[in-house]
Amino acid sequence: MRLALSCSHFDFRGSFYASLNPFALCNAPQRGDRFMSLFPYTRLVRCSLIVAFLAILFQSHGVQLQPGFVAQTLAKGLNSATAIAPLPDGRILIAEQTGRLLVWKGGRVLKQPALELSVTDFWERGLIGVTPHPRFPEVDWIYVLYVAEKPFVHHVLSRFRMQGDQVDPSSEEVLLKGDDQSTFGGF
Repeated sequence: MRLALSCSHFDFRGSFYASLNPFALCNAPQRGDRFMSLFPYTRLVRCSLIVAFLAILFQSHGVQLQPGFVAQTLAKGLNSATAIAPLPDGRILIAEQTGRLLVWKGGRVLKQPALELSVTDFWERGLIGVTPHPRFPEVDWIYVLYVAEKPFVHHVLSRFRMQGDQVDPSSEEVLLKGDDQSTFGGF
């Protein structure tokens, strides 16, 4: 079910120049023409809250799956998972923002991470992506994209060799290094 609202549902009479927090309202000059413009805003806020409540109510019924598909939880307790990559043998690589690369195998996440990278995980940084070589496991490379902190904050695209459930950190081959992000694109 979709709920659509148009601008005709709201009565706009102008804008209110002050903040709507209680302190600002108490200290704002209460001229009638300015205060009256607050009423359409409160109706808009009230209507927005109703729409948000309805959206939550209708989303709580879960995902609509096509016939033949089943929703299933494979892992819990992940720390900011950023990417997954299925391997041909049924294992799944799970990248965590904190720099850990995990392996899901045999119905659970293995306790020992396959790889732990030194990353800066502030904001949207960290271990961002992972993918196996197209001919994996014949070609045992996995490719990762992460944000390194030293010598300056920058993106790194590397490949590593994966043997069994472990990635050899010494096999890292850096394919691309990004620019210093602290310069905001060179400015």
